[in-house]
Amino acid sequence: MEPGNQTLKHLRVHIPHNIQGKFESEDPVCIDESVYMDNTGDIIVGKYCSISNSAMLYTHEHYHDKNMNTFQAVEQKGIKINSIEIEEDVYIGARAIILGGVRRLAKGTIIGAGSIVTKSIENEYEIWAGNPARKIGERK
Repeated sequence: MEPGNQTLKHLRVHIPHNIQGKFESEDPVCIDESVYMDNTGDIIVGKYCSISNSAMLYTHEHYHDKNMNTFQAVEQKGIKINSIEIEEDVYIGARAIILGGVRRLAKGTIIGAGSIVTKSIENEYEIWAGNPARKIGERK
């Protein structure tokens, strides 16, 4: 993985299931060194994005079945891999969690610190916060 930005030398992506998606970022971006990125699926980060300390981004989910345990489900069904596109000028606050089903954070989105995002954010310049995250405002 070679991010397109010299300021990202510290960046570590994680590949928990030995399946690696691509990672792309546009200059300039600011991604704190404590950010956890699950790179099972593709991660695309637009320019002017900031991802604050200890934020977590996931690009996969596990199947669940009441007739088998989690290990059996992974062995038999595999995992659900999703890619995520973080569009231009997105800010992800400290310790926010972006779950594996999220495919898009629209341009100008702000995610509040400690928030858990469970679905894609399709409209530009919205502010989301909470657990689960919900729209709380818009950037003016």
